[in-house]
Amino acid sequence: MSTDIVSFVIPLIILSISGSAALASSMDALQAAVLCVLGLIGGVIQDRYDRKKLMLLEGGALVVLYLLSAVVLIASDVLHNKALVWLLVPILMLAAVRDGLLGNTSNVMLRGIVPDGQLPKAMSLNDGRDAVVGMISGPIGGTLMYIGRAVPFLTGACCGLIALLATSRITRYWHRGAESRCASTDTQAGEGDTKSTDEGEKGHNEQPKWREAFAGLRWLFAGAFQRRLIIASMIVTGGSNAFLAITMLEVSEGGHQAVSAGFVNASVACGMLLGAVVASAVVQRMRIR
Repeated sequence: MSTDIVSFVIPLIILSISGSAALASSMDALQAAVLCVLGLIGGVIQDRYDRKKLMLLEGGALVVLYLLSAVVLIASDVLHNKALVWLLVPILMLAAVRDGLLGNTSNVMLRGIVPDGQLPKAMSLNDGRDAVVGMISGPIGGTLMYIGRAVPFLTGACCGLIALLATSRITRYWHRGAESRCASTDTQAGEGDTKSTDEGEKGHNEQPKWREAFAGLRWLFAGAFQRRLIIASMIVTGGSNAFLAITMLEVSEGGHQAVSAGFVNASVACGMLLGAVVASAVVQRMRIR
């Protein structure tokens, strides 16, 4: 919720102080570029290290960065100095680095918490949660920005604190330390398990293989079907997102009608949710050869 709200208001804040829709959308694109590039490294990090600790680090960084952003905006309003708002740019770049390296940890961690038999249901619930958050974050973000430009960031920091509390309550989950301890316990039960213990310790101490970061890309472009699908998806998704951004900025009337822009964002999210339901039904009826 915090990330969606802040992501919604950032282009509107840049637009309101600069008057340039191109500059506002460029800021959004720069964040997306940083996130995509660092996401490759982030996947390796999330596979190699304790995911609960990574989630705690992510939540702590989110709270600090959003509080810094709120302080900058409050100081800008108090001192009537619009130039101070440009201090948001390095803060937002740090937020993009955080999202790229750690932003997907909660989704990756799901498999280490939920039993395999319940994983498909848990993943669908996750997707449903994200769709609902996407629908309501626009109007909520617009309303909060109407109250004050710093309010969405303060709200995001509060959501981050809730996330930290919830993450700290996670106790039963898979992580590499538990894997090594299980291997050691099995070894004490009989000499036949010595090999598995050594393998567990070796896997724990093994240095990250950075080439694994590109394994997913290699798989995507290895087959003709995946290659055509990903290229078509990039074109369609990029074009539709650009159209949405232009529409939202236009409806916001220079960033001053944030609530109206929020409902535009919500209507698109509703359409995506409806499309996902229809697509699921269509795919089930498709005959795979």
